[in-house]
Amino acid sequence: MNARNTVALILSLCLAVGAGGCRQQHRGGLSAAEPGKAQTSEPRWTVGWAQLENDMDAVEVLSLLDEPWHVKVTKINTTWFYSDRRAEGPHVVFDTRRMRVDRWRAPQNR
Repeated sequence: MNARNTVALILSLCLAVGAGGCRQQHRGGLSAAEPGKAQTSEPRWTVGWAQLENDMDAVEVLSLLDEPWHVKVTKINTTWFYSDRRAEGPHVVFDTRRMRVDRWRAPQNR
């Protein structure tokens, strides 16, 4: 992730925290640091898509999918992209004002 993407991610997380707080509910994302959990060969961001829900905040999405590959922020939407295919690939779209999930595209099974 380059410096511009990192700044956009931090900005979007700050907006999420400032716009309504963060729910501290754990939704069971798989982390390599969790002892006793089965490890997977898939990248962490491919595991949590089934648990994604509308109106989740950015921190919840980050805990499920990990850091995005690229972030795009506009006045209306903030989009976290999880591949270099951008809108054609897996991504999560937030309402920028509220920083809550509006819609997403999960990775395609091959």
